[in-house]
Amino acid sequence: ALQVAQRDNNHIYHEPVLPENKLPPLEKKSMVKTVPLAREDIIFPKGSDPFAPLIPYHVLKSEALYTEKKDALYRQVLKDSEEQREIYKSSMESMGLPGSIEAQETPTGIPATLHTKMQMVKQDGGISTLIEQFNILTNMSSEDSKILNSSLAILDEEEQEDTWLREKYGPQWNRTPSHTLTGHLRQDALKHKGNLDHAIKSDAFVKKKFEDNKGLIEKLSAAEGEVLKLLPSDSSSQNKTQVVQNLKQLYRQLESTVRFRDQMLKQLKEDMDKDEICGKMMEISDSEYEQLFNTEIQKFNPLIAKIKATFEDQNKGLSLIVDENTKFLQRTVNSDMQQRQQMLQKFDVAYTAFCQLKDHLKEGIQFYSNFQDILKKFRNKCSDFVFARNTEKADLLQEINNPRPTNTNTENLQTNLTHTGIHPQQTNRTYYPTNQPPPSVFGQTSNLIPPAIQQPPVYAVPHMVSSQPPPLPYYHQQIPPGYYHQPPPNTNQPPPYYSNQGYIHRK
Repeated sequence: ALQVAQRDNNHIYHEPVLPENKLPPLEKKSMVKTVPLAREDIIFPKGSDPFAPLIPYHVLKSEALYTEKKDALYRQVLKDSEEQREIYKSSMESMGLPGSIEAQETPTGIPATLHTKMQMVKQDGGISTLIEQFNILTNMSSEDSKILNSSLAILDEEEQEDTWLREKYGPQWNRTPSHTLTGHLRQDALKHKGNLDHAIKSDAFVKKKFEDNKGLIEKLSAAEGEVLKLLPSDSSSQNKTQVVQNLKQLYRQLESTVRFRDQMLKQLKEDMDKDEICGKMMEISDSEYEQLFNTEIQKFNPLIAKIKATFEDQNKGLSLIVDENTKFLQRTVNSDMQQRQQMLQKFDVAYTAFCQLKDHLKEGIQFYSNFQDILKKFRNKCSDFVFARNTEKADLLQEINNPRPTNTNTENLQTNLTHTGIHPQQTNRTYYPTNQPPPSVFGQTSNLIPPAIQQPPVYAVPHMVSSQPPPLPYYHQQIPPGYYHQPPPNTNQPPPYYSNQGYIHRK
């Protein structure tokens, strides 16, 4: 700020700068006006204290550590639950469940469970909704990439121009190089590019899953006749055997265990989000924070214990289902029943894929929408930086091309006047430039200017003219590689995870 004020004063105002001991004392001013406040005006309704949100900074900073502990605990529980879910799904698919049960219960026509799934797919818009959401996702991803690339182009163009001017003017171009000022912006751009690349990989993973199940999802969205063509019938099948009933009961119990675990996970997330301990932290000293964190985080242990208990229940249920399914497979079934079981199992997998794709696309669109706001703020920061640099550039160019008169120029003028026989202290004489005649005195031309003075006045210093050509347009120059050309750090985490934004892949 001091440099800006000095530059403005040197170029615009030309005001003398007084020493500190000569500055007049600051005059006291009344900045506010007191207003009488009645007692009833300071009584707030119960529970509406306006100062409640005012929390000391050190409390908020320490509370962030507690929040990170909660998040780490939830991520671990969620990871364990996802692993158990994958075990459950892969086991069911390998045994052909629940397709084989549905085929035995309904050997002809469309089973009731499949009919319900078809209705739910149609209510959600079917395959057309997924295609529309994929188009939105692709457009938003492309828009985010354009915003990031334009932000980097702004920085690259300014750095190119600064380098060209530094080569042109040499030591006269004495401002800070651009690459030393844009380090933090380049680092932010590298982080944004890494997040964007990771999200694009997740999009490709989801797209592949859509292509693998597209055909059967279309059938689920179509009329019932299209599904019946793919389902063979077997009216001779006996579906009331004890083995089938036992297998069905075990499957329903295991399915109930998985649903209960999902409900407990949702409840755990809600409780952690609602948890607030700033009030308790303000009542104790800083040294007691860690003990408070350990005590408060234990209140989530009952829910976590229930979630972990489902792991053991799932393993026992899977063991029983495997034994019962082995007995079921020993039964003799014809080819039509086998094809029906396989087709029903494929429809079940397609319906699960449809639900997962719908959730993934919704979360992906939300991610790109939030990320676009972040990228726009980043682009504004880049534009503000370049605007400030352009202002600084214009001032520096003015100093170089239009230098102010120095003491050396004044001494040279006085020396020339002395050589011509005119003492510089003779201030009662008036001197005029030689390129225009002096004013007439009583109709005669004045001869006050000696012939030896033929130089232009000091204020007529010609502008400096550069012998080098002007800079080429930005798109004709070779842009050097910047930080954003470096690949993002390697990650061992498989897609599709949207960078802690909640975009979680579930097969």
